[in-house]
Amino acid sequence: MYKGKHMLSVTPKRVIKPFALLVSLILLVAGLTSTTIAFLVDSPEPVTNNFQYDKVACSVNEEFEDGMVVKRDVSVQNTGTTEAYIRAKVVATWQDKDGNIAAEVPVENADYTITYNTENGWFQKDGYWYCKTKVAAGTATPLLIGECRSVYGKGPANCHLVVEILADAIQANPDRAVQQAWGVTVSNGQITE
Repeated sequence: MYKGKHMLSVTPKRVIKPFALLVSLILLVAGLTSTTIAFLVDSPEPVTNNFQYDKVACSVNEEFEDGMVVKRDVSVQNTGTTEAYIRAKVVATWQDKDGNIAAEVPVENADYTITYNTENGWFQKDGYWYCKTKVAAGTATPLLIGECRSVYGKGPANCHLVVEILADAIQANPDRAVQQAWGVTVSNGQITE
């Protein structure tokens, strides 16, 4: 018989608690994982992104008379989807019937006359005509040119006068876009002279 000393015995309670905790954690992680996988598999079809960028574009509106000898009522249409600032450059050349450009340059008020509408919201700077105000999508600027007329009998032989309006548009918002691109100043929503 063994007297005076006690043996340490391991009771089932001390072994079961850590084991039960470990099994519970494994079951919890397995349950969360299976729930996440089930959610991902059962989700509806992906949503299509219908986001579209704004478009900035413009085109020149003009009317002709006398077989293209007189150009009148020239404005620029904002054909984009957002407000824009618009500028235009007027380029006059002599061209033959095939579109070849002559070396001689037409002279305003000698070879042709042109009436600008400077009191109608436009100003000239560095060879461009700037529309002072923003132009809403789908609308046109005020008239830039009332009338442009060739002086009969002027120009090189076998050539006719061609006056082209080259227009640019740039988004109106933010103001810094037009200020950086065109080197102009915008104040209270208008390009200033």
